[in-house]
Amino acid sequence: MLTYFVVQGFQRTKKGVLVADPAVEAMILQESERLGVTRRAISDEEIVEVVARLGKILRASAENRAELSTVGAGLDLVRHYLAVERSRFGE
Repeated sequence: MLTYFVVQGFQRTKKGVLVADPAVEAMILQESERLGVTRRAISDEEIVEVVARLGKILRASAENRAELSTVGAGLDLVRHYLAVERSRFGE
C-alpha cells in the first residue's frame, strides 16, 4: 500500500493559533481519494527524520557529481534512501 506524506494547509487565527485551512484540507482529501492514496498521521519526530534524510540524500547527490566517492559514502546514501522508503511503504 502506497502512502504519501501530505503537509496540510494551515491558516493563522487572529489569536495566532494555527488551524487547518478547510479549503486546502478538502482539496487534499479529494485528490487523495482520486489517486487512491492512503493518508496517515505522522509524528513531528518522523517528519524531522525524513526531512533530514532527504537533505542528506540531496547533499550527497550534489557533492558526488564530479568526484569519486567511497563505498561507505555510497552505502550511507542507500541507507538514508531505504529509511525514507520504509517510512513511505512501511516495514
